[in-house]
Amino acid sequence: MKVSKHMIIVAVVTVIIAGTISAMVFIKPDPEKVVVDAIEKQLNVTDYTTEYNLSYQTKSGGVTLDAKGMITVFKTPDATKVTLSLDTFGEKIRIDQYQTGNETIQCMSSLFNTTCKKADSSSMPVNTPEEQAKALQNLIKTNVLKLKYLSEKNIAGRTCDEVQTSYNPSQLGSESGASNNIDVVLCLDKEKGIPLEMLMNLAISSEDSLDVKMTLTEISFDKVYITVPEVTEEFDEFKYSS
Repeated sequence: MKVSKHMIIVAVVTVIIAGTISAMVFIKPDPEKVVVDAIEKQLNVTDYTTEYNLSYQTKSGGVTLDAKGMITVFKTPDATKVTLSLDTFGEKIRIDQYQTGNETIQCMSSLFNTTCKKADSSSMPVNTPEEQAKALQNLIKTNVLKLKYLSEKNIAGRTCDEVQTSYNPSQLGSESGASNNIDVVLCLDKEKGIPLEMLMNLAISSEDSLDVKMTLTEISFDKVYITVPEVTEEFDEFKYSS
């Protein structure tokens, strides 16, 4: 079969186009830009509600403990409410945390009553999305945070960029007791920047560790209304500190 010059040119052009498309497909985004852009998008979202399934596992002294629960975040332009519901050791615990400006109120509900206390947000078991985003911003500025782009995923019908973050607390002068890196994988919503999934591993020692997983189940951008409760007593830091 005689091969014409035209056929050769077409074949070469096809190979070049295919190679270009292949290279474009496998080029991964800059992970720092992905995270920085996501934080900016997230901080600009005024009203939303997110609901996550939560699971965590702690290992200490050869003993492994598991717990499951749910985290719901309600965000308005002026306030944030985070509800943490846990089922651990056969006991159900619910904590509602409200933040307006510089004021944080925590309500703890048990089988018999609900107590609301004014508190320092740094002592709370759950950080608001804004606090998490700003903490990530600060880590990026310190240059101790290692970032790696992993993949694009679909969670609860939304597309997100999966990025691995890693740092060693000792590099920041932290006294947390962790001797190894804190590794966190975030999947950040492409449109709004909100985390759709978080996987965290904290190695405190060779025998002690904490693994946490949060995965989005529902998200809404409808207008949110938050009613902040009255404070019933002062916060007992010793009672709630780990």
